[in-house]
Amino acid sequence: MKEGDKLYVVSRSDLPTGVQMAQQGHAVSEFWARHFDLAKEWHDKSNFICVLHIDDEHLLTKLMHKAIDKHIPCAGFREPDIEDQLTAIVLHPTGKDLVRHLRLAFSSN
Repeated sequence: MKEGDKLYVVSRSDLPTGVQMAQQGHAVSEFWARHFDLAKEWHDKSNFICVLHIDDEHLLTKLMHKAIDKHIPCAGFREPDIEDQLTAIVLHPTGKDLVRHLRLAFSSN
């Protein structure tokens, strides 16, 4: 990993803004719990984050499965208060190609 490598946080744009922000935090926490050594390396060498949107749970689930299939370290968060729906995921910097098409979170573009 090198300086400037980003951790990719992807949340659902079909959720209210405040909910998205909380889910992003949960997903980052989950990534740290599941991939501590990788997260620590990212933190020490880069500490850049890119927060992105995806339309809905179906597309978020597809994205997470693609990451898993490509052996890209990732973690997702399922919100108990929203029927255990997948609400946000985090991808290691090696997942950059999977998220190139997504838009920045909370942007109008």
